[in-house]
Amino acid sequence: MSQFLVTVKEPKSQFVWDLLKGLDDVKIKKIKEESPKKLTAGDKRILANIEQGVKEFNLAKQGKIELQDAFEYIEELKREGYL
Repeated sequence: MSQFLVTVKEPKSQFVWDLLKGLDDVKIKKIKEESPKKLTAGDKRILANIEQGVKEFNLAKQGKIELQDAFEYIEELKREGYL
């Protein structure tokens, strides 16, 4: 037995549904599409931090900035009370 996942944009979805329904030996199951999850403030903050990190990494690869040593960063976090 083979299984396939088919994604069809409206307005063709009803046509594809009817077509598949008409085939012998084909079982079909419609999957309800979930609406996208709304991002929380925390999610947005995390994504912004990741985006900033990627920008800094790319600048470092280009030699435009120098990244901080990990041990220095840990010490800085300790001084600021985060660790």
